Amino acid sequence: MAKIFGATVVLGALALFVSSVQAITITLAEVQNGVAVVQGNKAEKNVAITWETSNVGQTTKGGAFSFFGIVPADCVGTLSDSVSTIDVALSNCAPTPEAALLATGQTTCWNDLGNSVACTGTGQDGEVRKGVARSYTDNADGSITDNSTGLIWEKLTNDTSIHNVGNIYT
Repeated sequence: MAKIFGATVVLGALALFVSSVQAITITLAEVQNGVAVVQGNKAEKNVAITWETSNVGQTTKGGAFSFFGIVPADCVGTLSDSVSTIDVALSNCAPTPEAALLATGQTTCWNDLGNSVACTGTGQDGEVRKGVARSYTDNADGSITDNSTGLIWEKLTNDTSIHNVGNIYT
């Protein structure tokens, strides 16, 4: 009888523990004015929330959260509350073809304090090094066109022309 009672207590405690584990619930996930807006609840209480690779805030005592973050190129961000990690699809979002993103040339990674860290596992540009190479065309008129963005820039020189790098205009 004591063994049955003990097993019942253990099973009851286990059932209580399992039922207390909640899955993160997303109540809003969309792009507004070029940023990801995400709200939800049932996350771990009083912990940091991470979106992609950045700490974006903290949950409340009840496990609710709300933040603004970067919009991932594929419109699906990774959210973590230190216990659970989920993928969150953003509405009002059009995926950006990876080929359209410019390579940054970044080779170093940094932590939240601005200190250089090993890039492995950070997901930062210094680790992934993706994107298209930059490409420029000299227009032979004192300007250069950025072929990736279509922007036209003044070509600076080290001579006495109007394009001299030392000339300052107000």
